[in-house]
Amino acid sequence: MDTQGTITLAGVVQKLIDRSIVNEPQQAQISLSGADHLYDEVRVPNVHKWEVGKGVEVTIRPRRQVA
Repeated sequence: MDTQGTITLAGVVQKLIDRSIVNEPQQAQISLSGADHLYDEVRVPNVHKWEVGKGVEVTIRPRRQVA
């Protein structure tokens, strides 16, 4: 795998967001250390059943061009 342009940031699960009312999976809001202010939080499906306060690593990598 090409790792050019890949970045890994440490983060902490800040909040769990219940989406069952709209029939969607729970999301985890992750606060990222070292990211710019506008990008210091991400929300992802909580498929790993993380708990608030859990330390995680988030890797961002470029995606192949979609035609």
